[in-house]
This record gives sequence, C-alpha cells and structure tokens, in this order.
Amino acid sequence: MKKISTLLQFALVFVILQTANAQERNVFFVHGLCTNGTGKNAWIKYDQYFNSTRKVRPYRFQYGQNGSVTAAAAVLRQQMADSVAASTYPNNFVIAHSQGGIVTRTIAKDYPGSQLPFGGFITIGAPNLGAPVINAYQAGLFAQFSADASTNLLAGPTSGFLDNWITAWIPGWANSKLSHYIEKKIESESAITNPTTLDYFVGAPHLNQLSAHISPVPKIGITSAESTPLSHWKTLSSYTLEHVTDLPLNQVADTKLEGYIQKAYNFYKSRYDYFELRASMALLPGRADYFRERANKWRQGMTWINTSENKYLTLIGVVQITQSTYVPPACPPPCTTMDCINGNNGCAFNPQQNPIIVNQVTVLPSDGIVPLSNQVLPGALQNFQLAGGINHAQQRNHPAVTSIFDSIMDGQTGNTNPQMAFFMTPKL
Repeated sequence: MKKISTLLQFALVFVILQTANAQERNVFFVHGLCTNGTGKNAWIKYDQYFNSTRKVRPYRFQYGQNGSVTAAAAVLRQQMADSVAASTYPNNFVIAHSQGGIVTRTIAKDYPGSQLPFGGFITIGAPNLGAPVINAYQAGLFAQFSADASTNLLAGPTSGFLDNWITAWIPGWANSKLSHYIEKKIESESAITNPTTLDYFVGAPHLNQLSAHISPVPKIGITSAESTPLSHWKTLSSYTLEHVTDLPLNQVADTKLEGYIQKAYNFYKSRYDYFELRASMALLPGRADYFRERANKWRQGMTWINTSENKYLTLIGVVQITQSTYVPPACPPPCTTMDCINGNNGCAFNPQQNPIIVNQVTVLPSDGIVPLSNQVLPGALQNFQLAGGINHAQQRNHPAVTSIFDSIMDGQTGNTNPQMAFFMTPKL
C-alpha cells in the first residue's frame, strides 16, 4: 500500500512538473485594425487551439488605436512585459495579424535587447509594405465609390418618382442618404479612420523606418490571396454575416453575400426585362421611350453589380492599367480588303495609320484587403504563401492556417535555416 502511495505521489509530482514545463513558453496574439475594444477576441479560436495542443500559455491583449502605431506599440509592449516573467522573454513569440504585424515590428525596433518581451514573431496578412486601401481613403476615393454605388443602385427604384414634380426630389435625397450611409458603414466596419492607419499607408514614413531597420530576431511572414471574382463580397461575408470568431475553428464560410448579391442582380434584371417588354408592346413612340428609359435605369444597377468587383479592387490597389500602342493596318482604296489579304492587283495593307491606345487591365492577387506582394515580411526567414481562396478575415480561422502553424511549430517547414528551430514548440 505504501508503494502505491509513493507511486501516486511521484505521478502527481510528474504531472505538476509537466504542467509547469508546458507553461514556460508564452505566445502573444496581436490583433489587427479594429474598433477599440473588439480586437481582443480576434485570435480567440487559436488561443483555445494552442492552449489545448501545445506547451504554451497564450495571451491576447487590447491595444488602443487612438494615436500612432508607435504609441500602440508602447502600450502593447508594456502589457506583454507585465504579463510574463522577464526570464521568459527570449523564448516567447508573437503571432500578429494585419496591422498587428506593423505594431509588432515597431516593438522589435523600439525595444531591442532585454526590453523586448519576445524572441521572435510571425506576421500574417500584415501590410508590411503598406496598405493601398489607406491611400485610397485619404484620396477621397471611398466617398466616390459610395456615391457611385448609391446613384446606380437607386436609379431604378426611384425612377418612378421623377414622373411627378411633387416627388421629383426623392431620388436626389435618397442618393445622398444612401451614399452617406455606405461611406460611414465602410468606415465603421473597417475602422479605417483610426489614427493608427496614418502609419501604414503606402509610402508612410513609419513603414520606411521599419524597412530600414530589420530586427535580428527570428521572424516568419505568412501571406494569402482570395480568389476572384467577387473577392470583396467574400471578404465582407467573413467580416459581417459570418464573422470568423463566431465560427468553429477551421470552418470556412464566406459565400452568403455572394448569394444575396446574385438575388439582387436577378431582381434588377427582372425589372429591366419588365420595362423592356412594356417598351416593345407600347403603341405610341413616346410611351415606348418612357418604358425604355425606365428599363435603362434598372440596368444601371445591374451594371454596377457586375462592375463592383473591379471598382473595389481599384480601391485596395490591385488593379493595374498598362497602355500599349497598336497601329492597325489599312487597305488603301481602290483595293478591297480581300485584295490586300490575297495580294491581288499589287494591293497590300498600309501600316502607316493613326495609332490606337490600348488599355490592358491586370488584377494582382490580394486577400481582399491587402495586395499579396505587400504582405511580404522584410528580412523574414521565410515567407509562406497559403493556398488561394483565403481572405483577410479567414487568416485567423482556416484549415490552411492551422496546418502552417503546426508545420512551423513541428519543425516541418522544409527550411534549413537553423533559426527556424526557434518556433518549434512541443505538443501536449
């Protein structure tokens, strides 16, 4: 009996020691741009996952966004330092999403050596080379986007009010209200007006300083791209209708808005078809013109829905337009085109014509918010690119993300750089 008691005591001590060892390494999850008070839950799913699968103690903090990134970094660094023992600093690591990557890089620059509460970091979807969407907002393009949306989407529904001078003011009033609502909704949902955003637009002095100072600690960058078309509706779905923090870990859902938009398009098309039919059946030319004008108003909404993808992608800076010159051949009279093609009667195409300027549109890959190329972490041991179809929100909840986290901490990344071993973390 005494031997059994001794064995039980030994087992208890072993469990206690194992638990203590499991808590020696800390991981700090850093959220991205958000309305104040909502960022702490951004990494809640991976907090739970790491806590139940790895020998780490996860921490999540809320840093303010009412000032500069430098100020946010100071607050976050202090929270990290106050939460763990200084002896653990070199062994701790950070996983930072979006703006959080810029804040983390700022901590690594401003608090080197013994002041740095972590020994390495991972950024995912961070605008490490700047966020063009901030430049677009500063240039007033969001207001233009909102006004364009309201004008075209309301053209059909309000067209009947123009028939009566008493109600003719309604379209303009409705456009103004909807435009203002869309713009404010974008601002509130994206938190794009937070002062911290001034430090990570493309060309921001703060980003230039970070790029000029590469922290010597081990670091990994993770990038991803959403599939097009309709990447913006997928991204908005994950942020609004099916927010990833409300879903089980690794559940991918980003298609609801696509369905709603398709229904909206079908509704506009049905109204367009209706008025086109009325126009074709009208006996009087004036009535035919009236119904055709109504049909064209509804077609404006259809056109906006079809072109909204490129309009949005232009805002986030992933649409590139290059121009080329084309000199079309011409067959001089009295030769016919067939004469020039066949070389009959000494006829030949004359290339000396006025050149035509041709615009070629290229859409660069992005995660629906940040261009793929701008997510690359300068000085990283490795920049991993996740499989396509992962938007900015899903970077915090996706099977591919879980897989890459596990491969990094299991040491199965395929990278021979010995510093990669820093991120190896035993499983429970």
